[in-house]
Amino acid sequence: MSDQLDVSDVSESAEQSANTGSQTAPDAARRWSLADAASLATILVALLAIIPLANLNNQLEISTATNRLAMRSELYQTENGFFAVEGADASAALSSLWARVPPQTMRQEYAIGLLRLITNDPTALAAPNAEALYQAAFDISALTDSSRSNATSELRRTFLHVQSIVYHVQNAFDFRRDNVLTDAEWVTWKGIIGEMNSHPILVMVIWNGYQNRYLSREFGNFLREELCGRSPYGPEYQARNCAFAKYYYPEMFERDWSLALPTY
Repeated sequence: MSDQLDVSDVSESAEQSANTGSQTAPDAARRWSLADAASLATILVALLAIIPLANLNNQLEISTATNRLAMRSELYQTENGFFAVEGADASAALSSLWARVPPQTMRQEYAIGLLRLITNDPTALAAPNAEALYQAAFDISALTDSSRSNATSELRRTFLHVQSIVYHVQNAFDFRRDNVLTDAEWVTWKGIIGEMNSHPILVMVIWNGYQNRYLSREFGNFLREELCGRSPYGPEYQARNCAFAKYYYPEMFERDWSLALPTY
C-alpha cells in the first residue's frame, strides 16, 4: 500500500505551490516597479537639466544678437557725429582732411600745403616729420605763448578730431574680427583712412598712437598697408601718399615696427 498515492498529500502540495506563486508575483511586480521608477526618475532629472540649458543657450543667442546690433548702431551713430561736426565747422581745418592735392605735390611741399589750411605757425609748417609736428602742436610754448597758442589751436583741434576717427576705425576693425560687421560693411570704414591721402595730421596721430601703444599690432599693420594702399583717386595719388608717409614717419616702415604694439 506504500505505492498508493495519498490524495491529501497532493492537495497539500498544490496548496503550497499556489501560496508560493501568489507571493512571488507581487514581489516581482514590486521589484520591476521600483527599477522602472528609478530609471524614469533619472530620465526626468536629465530632462529637467537639459531644458534650462536649452533656454539659457537660446537667451545667450538672443543677447548676443542684441549686443551686436547695439554695437553696430553705436558705430553708425559715432560716424554720423563726425559728419555733423565737420558740417558745422566754418573753418577749412576739418575739411582739409579730405582735400585733393595734385599728386605732383610731394614731401614737405605737400605737408605745408595742407597744414596752411589749419595753422600759420612757422614751427608747425617747418616740421620735417610727424614727431616734430606733434611737438609744435603740444609743446609747452605752444600752450603758454599767446601768439603761438592762437596759431596752433586749430592744429590741436584737428589732431583730436582725426584721433577720434582713427580709433573709431580701430573699433570697426575689431568688430569685423569679432563678426559684428560684415566684410561689406567693413569696407566703408576701411575707406576712411585711404580717403585722407596720408594727411600729415593723420600720420601724426598714428605716430602718437604708436608712442602711447594706443594701437593694436594688427591695426597698426593695417594702417601701414592702407597708407600705401589703393587711392580712390588713382595710382599717381597712391604713389605720392605712400612716399609722403615714408618721408614723414619713416620708422613706421621698418620691418619690426609693429612688434612693439600690443595684441589682444
